[in-house]
Amino acid sequence: MDLLIVFTFALIVAVLLFVFGMVFLKKWKNELAEFGAEIKRKDKTENHEKQLVELGNKLDIIINYYPDGLSTDTQQSDAEKLAAEDEKLQHWREMIAKPGNDVNRLEFTEAAAIRFPSERKFIEEIRQILHPLAKESDNLLIRREALIRLRNHANRFYEHCFLKDFEYASRFKREVLESMEAVVKKIDELRKLNIEKQLKEMEMKINRLKYGAKSAELTEEIEKADQKIDHSVLDNYPGLKQKYEELSQVLMTILSKNESEGKEELKKYNQEVLDKAKKAVELMKHHSEGGIIDKITSREKDVNYNEEKNLIKVLRLIAGHDMAKLHPSVVNYLRVAEAEVFNKLSPDGKILFTELMIKEAYK
Repeated sequence: MDLLIVFTFALIVAVLLFVFGMVFLKKWKNELAEFGAEIKRKDKTENHEKQLVELGNKLDIIINYYPDGLSTDTQQSDAEKLAAEDEKLQHWREMIAKPGNDVNRLEFTEAAAIRFPSERKFIEEIRQILHPLAKESDNLLIRREALIRLRNHANRFYEHCFLKDFEYASRFKREVLESMEAVVKKIDELRKLNIEKQLKEMEMKINRLKYGAKSAELTEEIEKADQKIDHSVLDNYPGLKQKYEELSQVLMTILSKNESEGKEELKKYNQEVLDKAKKAVELMKHHSEGGIIDKITSREKDVNYNEEKNLIKVLRLIAGHDMAKLHPSVVNYLRVAEAEVFNKLSPDGKILFTELMIKEAYK
């Protein structure tokens, strides 16, 4: 029995030793594998370092043997680009200076300045051409246009100029802006004076209309004076705008009043024409042709209207009126009156009537 226990215990110990041995061997194997990988990495790094050292030695040899080394190719490439740019620049200079290009010199120079925004010589050439227009022209609009073009070139050159030209570019830009402000101020003053003059002219015509000069021609003149005013800039001058609004209000009041008075005048005129037409019809009731029967039956008021001296009196009652002012009903009655006169005349009287009507119409 004791021997069996000892044997069992020994067997358990052996198994445990075997298990622990296997674990230790596996761990030791992994450590050896990692150690081997580390050695390989170090060898690889050392090989890379050796390769880099060899490459550096070769570069040193190249640099020592060729003084400019690899940088020579790069410098030559930049030099070629610069030479090509200089060639283009020279081509533009020759084209601008070419005889016969005086008319287009400004156009060519401005185009060159856009293509070579840092080239000071083109800016100086543009200033030389535009300076007389920007400073000495009597026409302020021409001066403003020249300054606008100079301003555009000044801004572009200011943004692209070389450091050595920065002070020149800054001064150029400042001078153009100052000149521009002066010209704009002068134009504004002249525009204001012009509007004041136009408002004064308009006021004078409105006053004429206000104090009795009632005519379609004067109203048309006022309308033309109003059209001369630049209403798009009137808001820039509050005082002048207020003056214009006051004049407009006065004009509307006058026109409304005149329209009312005009209606009364038209009414009165139509009544006068109607009364004359009625009188002509009344006169023809006493028409006598002067025959034997008329002499026997005639009354004191009877008149022979076939005679020109008598017919002209009737005709002036129904002819020579302004038909444009007459109401349609008045015109109709006037035609009735004409027919009444015409129908009561003898054949010779009818011819005389027609001839006299033509004379009245075109005298």
